[in-house]
Amino acid sequence: MSVYEHGFARISGAVPVVTIADPAVNAQRTIALMRQAAADGSSVLVFPELGLCGYSVDDLVQQDALLDACLAGLADIVAASVGLRPLVVVGLPLIVGDGLYNCAVAVHDGDILGV
Repeated sequence: MSVYEHGFARISGAVPVVTIADPAVNAQRTIALMRQAAADGSSVLVFPELGLCGYSVDDLVQQDALLDACLAGLADIVAASVGLRPLVVVGLPLIVGDGLYNCAVAVHDGDILGV
């Protein structure tokens, strides 16, 4: 019997050990927690604000190298989500037009569903 037949869904929060300004490492830690949550039957998994770069990066968040690394980390997370049950929400900075925004990105089964 699936969890949906009972009208319940497991919602989880996960907090990886974050290395400041190292999105590649943070993405791998996020992926490990995604896999664990999937194995535990989670339907939705939410990560911290700016979890891919670390919250206290200050002015580094305006550097192209860090922003590009966050996008690469997000791509790794999207790829790793293929075949996993949870809808995953990760936090990272994104450039949209002329603005820099603190965003949450919703990912499920290899797709970005929203920002």
